[in-house]
Amino acid sequence: MTEYVYKTMTSPVGRPKLVASDVGLAAILWENDNSRRVPLTLVAEVTEHPVLLATEQQLREYFAGERREFSIPLDFGGTELEDRRPPRTHGPF
Repeated sequence: MTEYVYKTMTSPVGRPKLVASDVGLAAILWENDNSRRVPLTLVAEVTEHPVLLATEQQLREYFAGERREFSIPLDFGGTELEDRRPPRTHGPF
C-alpha cells in the first residue's frame, strides 16, 4: 500500500494541503474540501519531503507570476482494483 505524506502551505488562495508519495504529487486538498473527494490515507505531515518542497516552490513561483508550467512528478495511483482494470479508451467506441 502506498504511503502518502502531506505539507500545508500558505498561499493567496488559502492553505492548501499538498499530498505526495515517493512516486510524486498525489493531490492538492483545499481547506474546505470534502475529505471523501480524494480517499488517500495520510500517514504523517512531512515538511521536508522533496516532492512536497518542489511543489510548494513551483506554486509560489506561479502565484508570483514567475511560472506558467509545472514539472512535478505525479502519482496517479489508485486502489488495487483500479490498477487491475483495463485502461479506458478515448473515442466514440
